Formats: sequence, structure tokens, C-alpha cells
Amino acid sequence: EKLSNDAMLHMTKKWIGDCGLDGYYFDNVFNRLNWNTHYGTAYRLPDGRIQPGYNLWGMRSHIKRIRTLLQVEGRDPSRICIHNTRFQFAPIMGFADLAMGGEMATPRGDNPGAGDFMDMHPRDFMDVMYNQPLWGYKLSHLYHFKTDSYLNDLGEYDRDKAMKIHRSAMATMLVHGVEFFQGIDYKSFLSGKFQILDKLPGGELEFVPSWQADGLFKLMSDKELDVAIYKKQDTLLIIVANYSKKAQTAKVWLDFPKLIRLPAKGEQRVVWDFETFEFPGAMAEKGVPKEDQMPRAADSQSGNILLQDNVLGIKIEPKDFRAILIMNLPICGNAAGF
Repeated sequence: EKLSNDAMLHMTKKWIGDCGLDGYYFDNVFNRLNWNTHYGTAYRLPDGRIQPGYNLWGMRSHIKRIRTLLQVEGRDPSRICIHNTRFQFAPIMGFADLAMGGEMATPRGDNPGAGDFMDMHPRDFMDVMYNQPLWGYKLSHLYHFKTDSYLNDLGEYDRDKAMKIHRSAMATMLVHGVEFFQGIDYKSFLSGKFQILDKLPGGELEFVPSWQADGLFKLMSDKELDVAIYKKQDTLLIIVANYSKKAQTAKVWLDFPKLIRLPAKGEQRVVWDFETFEFPGAMAEKGVPKEDQMPRAADSQSGNILLQDNVLGIKIEPKDFRAILIMNLPICGNAAGF
């Protein structure tokens, strides 16, 4: 006997042939009570009442069949994106390329007691539900809020207030491996920069969270901080998040020889603030000649030494983050090398 899922598979095959369909976006997947005793998971109790069930494995089968059909019909690569709000239904998501959480409005900015994104998504919740290495598929987040939640004394939209809440979301997402793609004003923020990193030579951009550091790096300061890295052969991106309600100075020890190769002849080590692409401070890395580091600690007039003896030291605002990019680049590739 044919089911509604069979009808959708039939239509999917027609869309592939007629329109070149190569994927689906499902909005939304979550478990609802199923009262169907014939085709669902519900059953009738001895007293005649119906015991409802859930159709988790039915949804898994549905997504699996669609993925299989896309492959059989030669749609490779194909893409399946699932919107899942704030829970990982792993049996279903296992056949998806991307699970996108979110779309719940952040606490109202005009209510100080409501908290911010980190209050809505506590660190232990993020460690489980947004743990990308744990789930095995790519995670994203649809950041959603109402502009009338962030008003100044004149009743006008206060973008600075909204941005502060947005940055608390970016902070906790980035240290959990989620390349935050969207936020207030529907701007891309760091997503374009991540796409550039993906295109750089050196293989796939690898994410390493603090709980999988295995001696590659270590947080040497307050436990209300967290650190993670994204790396490939000549590129090292360090993300440090501050969960505290006060500004913190993070100190992170990095095993550079294992994280990024030494500059070759004609190259130099360059450091940038990943958000602004400005020099955030001077370098004094062990094992790298000072003439191969830019900006050099010996030339720093401000006294701001970002890296000393392979310990990164940066100040982070409350409920915020910093992103530091370190790369090997040809000396003649920019004016600073002359």
C-alpha cells in the first residue's frame, strides 16, 4: 500500500528530471504526537483508549529515502538542509548536510532581567546541542530578533544594543564550530571571511574545540573563557570567547610547531584581527626569527605585545569574543614586508 512518503518521492523524481532539483530544505523537523494506530506508532490500550506515539524513525526513513533517491538519480553533490530549532534529532539529521537551529527571538533588549543569547543558550547546553564534532554534520543557526526589542530613550532602534546581544551569540557559536552566518540587519558578518579561508590552499579548514585540544593549545586564565581554533597548513584562526559579565584578559598557550608550519624562506608570520584585518599587537613567537614576524615585538611602539613566548594575551569585553588570524605569507606580498 502506497504512503504519502511514496508520493513525495515520486514528485521528487519528477522535479529532478524536469527542474534539476539537487536538494531540499525542510522547515521544520520535530516530534509531534502521532494518534494513527494503522500507519503510525500509536496503539490501542486494553481499555480502548489510544496510546499516542512519536514518528521519529518514520522521519528518519523519509529523509534517508530522499537522500538515496538524489544519489540514484545522479544528483551528486546533493544538499539536504534541515531546520531543527534547538534540538538535535540525530537519527534524522544523520542524512542531512546541515542542521540549522535557532529562529527563536532573543530576550527583549528593553528588559534587563531577560538576559542575552548566552543566558538563553547556557554553556552546558551549547556543549551538547551545538557540539559540531559530536553530531558529525554541519551546524548553523538562524539568529532572529525583533528590532523593537532594542530601542533607545527616544524610541528609536538602538543598533549598538542589538549588536552587543548578537556578539554574545557569535561568541558561543564560534567556539563550538558553528560558522555564524547571519545576524542583525541580515548581514553576513564573518561568513564571507570563512568562505575565503575555505578557498585558501592547505586542505579543508579543521575545527578543534577546547575539549579536543590534546595538548595543541591550553587556556591559562579564567574558566569563564573558552578557546577553539580553525586551522589548515598555513592558516591558524584562534577564537576566544568570554562568558563572563566582566571584561577578561585571556591567556592561551599555543604549540605553534604542531599548529602551523614555520615560515619558509621568503615568507613571514603575519597576525591580524580577523574582524578588522588590522594588526592587533606585536609578535614574539619562540622559534621564529624576529625579522620573520609581523608586526615585530622589537618594533612595537605601543607596548602591546599580543604574543610572548607562545602565550597569546588578549582583552575581551563581557559576553563577547576575539578572533585572531595567524598566517604564513610571502614577504613581498604586502608593503609591511619591505
